[in-house]
Amino acid sequence: MMRCAGLIWALFFVICLELGYPTLNRYDPSYRNPDAGEYHAMVIHGGSAATRHFQHRVLIPYLAHLVYAVANGRLRSWDPGYVALLVVNSLFVSATALLIFLIAFKLFLDTKIAFVAAALYLLNFAVSNLFLAGLVDSGESFFMIALALALLCERAGILPLLGVLGSLTKETFLPFSIIFGFTWLVVTRSLRRNFVWLLASAVAGLAAITLALSLTDGKALMPWSYAASLHDAGEPKLRVAIAAINDRSFWYVFIYLLPLGLIRIRRLPEAWVLASLTTCVVAFVLAIYHNDAADAGGAFTRPAFTAIGPLLCCSSALLLDRRASRPVGA
Repeated sequence: MMRCAGLIWALFFVICLELGYPTLNRYDPSYRNPDAGEYHAMVIHGGSAATRHFQHRVLIPYLAHLVYAVANGRLRSWDPGYVALLVVNSLFVSATALLIFLIAFKLFLDTKIAFVAAALYLLNFAVSNLFLAGLVDSGESFFMIALALALLCERAGILPLLGVLGSLTKETFLPFSIIFGFTWLVVTRSLRRNFVWLLASAVAGLAAITLALSLTDGKALMPWSYAASLHDAGEPKLRVAIAAINDRSFWYVFIYLLPLGLIRIRRLPEAWVLASLTTCVVAFVLAIYHNDAADAGGAFTRPAFTAIGPLLCCSSALLLDRRASRPVGA
């Protein structure tokens, strides 16, 4: 199976380019989501072109700048900044789909289930309309599923590297990855054996965020000081919580994934299930803490899909395969 991984990834990469094509000249992603405009500015002009909230999320915009430097002036009607973001985001999304494929194959030893799981991920509303639309959540999603695969394969030594790269993609990766990893290791009763690696991941991620924040802010800035400055106390948090769940984007993403995924979820590793659920709860709390009602939906939907989407895709694929394999009339 590993010998075919490159070919499978290439297939997924081409699919991602097609799914994200509308961002090139069909519509302006920043019209609906101003965050995309911030990352677009970072790709073209560097981190200083974006507002303070985005400047430290350097990994995807800086990688995209390399693509932009090659593509600029050669694309006719296509926007070179969004082309660069699409290429880099497609690299991460296709790699995420490949890891989902590999995890599903490892769990079920069935290529059909593995392909359906990866397809459910790629065809979800979140991928084409969020991850491939000029944002950076594709990177966070990749490093989270890489963390799940590392823990599933008992390769905790890679956690510090994931901590650095994931934190440079988006600062929320640090708390998500620590909660995810801690829950997984507690459930599998391997926390004592792997605690050093989890702690090293936290320290490495914290150092990476601190360095990125300090360089972009022009002075020493600790992550908790930065997080406190983003707190939105303007609305009752109950109203914000209800708005996050009622948001249309949340239901576009989960309206079929939740009912299909929950039916067979007990067939998946308990550690993965509980780690994903715990991380999703943390994402919900952070979205409520940092946002008002108008922004809570999108702020929760993206990390919620990152945390629990791959799990539900694998569970849904297992359900669909069982239903499809039954004889007619059975």
